[in-house]
Order: sequence, then structure tokens, then C-alpha cells
Amino acid sequence: MDEIYSASSDCKRWFLVRCKSKQEQRASLNFSNQMITSYYPTIGVLKTSRGKTTLKQEALFPGYLFVHLDISSNYASKVNNTFGVYGFVNFAGKPQMVIA
Repeated sequence: MDEIYSASSDCKRWFLVRCKSKQEQRASLNFSNQMITSYYPTIGVLKTSRGKTTLKQEALFPGYLFVHLDISSNYASKVNNTFGVYGFVNFAGKPQMVIA
């Protein structure tokens, strides 16, 4: 059965955050400025333009970032107020943690 996060836990966990369109890098930079650990997975894709092939980095999960924090800390409220972020991905009104 899926595990839903309990607000009484004090340990850090990974959560999924929804970002505004094409602003994942901006949000990731803002998280690092606020001392919040974030993960923005990218993948290398070969693109051909005008006969030249180049390797470009694209988001593995466009529109989403992972953040590592204690949801009951003050940092959790900073996530919703970060530029480029809509907020946590919620399930039943609570931020859903990412289960490894």
C-alpha cells in the first residue's frame, strides 16, 4: 500500500515540486540560494539544426523538480514562495513524498 507522509516525522525526505513552464533551472537556482537541496534531472539529446548535430541537455521530467527537506520545517513554506514554482505535488491535500 502507498505510504502517505505524516507531518509528525522530523527527518528529511524527497518531495516532488511542480514548476512553471521552462523555469526548472531558475527554480533550482533559487532553491540553492535558500539552502534547500534540489535535484533537476536532465538527459543529453542529439539535436540537428542546419546540418549540424549538437548535444543538448533537456529535462528528464519537464515541469518538475525534486526537493530534499523536512516538511515540518520553515523551509517547506519557502518552497511555495520560490520564483518559478507552483508548489508541492499533493495527494489528499498533503505533499506526497517520493518513495525510492
